[in-house]
Amino acid sequence: MERVERLREVRPDIAITTDVIVGFPGESDEDFSMTLDLVKKMEFDGMFSFKYSDRKRTLAEKMDHKVDEKEKTERLHTLQKLQKGITLKKNKRLMGSEMEVLVEGYSKKGGQLTGRTGTNKIVNFIESFKMN
Repeated sequence: MERVERLREVRPDIAITTDVIVGFPGESDEDFSMTLDLVKKMEFDGMFSFKYSDRKRTLAEKMDHKVDEKEKTERLHTLQKLQKGITLKKNKRLMGSEMEVLVEGYSKKGGQLTGRTGTNKIVNFIESFKMN
């Protein structure tokens, strides 16, 4: 956390993302609560999040205290809802700003272009020039 704080001091526009797996064998309610607290404190720009699932021939597959599938689903939903709110707040701060975007082509939304910023945020915008 200290390194991220230092990075943000040096580079306020840096984007920090993370990957989180919920429901690893033995994950308690307290463990999950600590994960939520960390996400709130760190305010990641984005997150890839997943439910734990056993993989054949791994040590974790043999571990006891598996988290119930329903509980894993609820935890994932809670985590993703929290992160969605954080991401929305961070993205709203960028409204009205200008930034360089690497144009990747036409958006699935139709009538728009899509691209990514230097911090990997997806941007959809109306074409104001002709692409060759």
